[in-house]
Amino acid sequence: PGAAEPQEPLAVPWAAGVSGDDDGPGSLRGQVVRTRLCHRAGPGKSGISGITCSKKDGKPGYRARTRIKGFIIGGATRKNLDLAISDHVVIMQVRACILNAFRRRGLHFNEAGAVWPEVANELDEDVNDVLSQNRTGGIAPDCTFYSQLPLQEFIGKRLYLPTTRSPSTCLEHHHRCVQARRAGWEAVRGALVDVARAACGQATSKRSPAASSPTEVATA
Repeated sequence: PGAAEPQEPLAVPWAAGVSGDDDGPGSLRGQVVRTRLCHRAGPGKSGISGITCSKKDGKPGYRARTRIKGFIIGGATRKNLDLAISDHVVIMQVRACILNAFRRRGLHFNEAGAVWPEVANELDEDVNDVLSQNRTGGIAPDCTFYSQLPLQEFIGKRLYLPTTRSPSTCLEHHHRCVQARRAGWEAVRGALVDVARAACGQATSKRSPAASSPTEVATA
């Protein structure tokens, strides 16, 4: 048999006009306009860009995910791939409204300074509006947030901070730990414990990878 013909990128009509950039209006990174099928899906990959795949009791689970730099936005784990693709549409809308909250003020993502309280309120309100507008059967889509904290100088790797349903809370946790990092490991350890305690009791559909690590690492 001959070699398999290469698969063309999938055109995604609902994604037209979605910016999805990390670094400004000119960047095309992260666009879903040309979501493509991959020839060989490695571990954790569904074969479709923006969808991860996991297995539990031999059954696959699919989850939509996107990011803005080290800030990760995820949907619920679905048994059906089509539902995960629908979730991806929603989280790309969430991603766009988060970026717009900063751009409206002439700011880069995660750069707010003195106007942070205003930005934080707007982030949560805008995200809730997007989720409400995408209700199915009266139920809003699941959407969670977590971030990666670079800690190579202390533990030789990045750490995932706990998952939250609030984008502003996620960014505040990240800011707190980044500021503590400048003061050294003892300050970082204290910030990680505080963030982990603050996250306790929050309802999430699924904890992010190594979400319990901050407490485990900080108390080690």
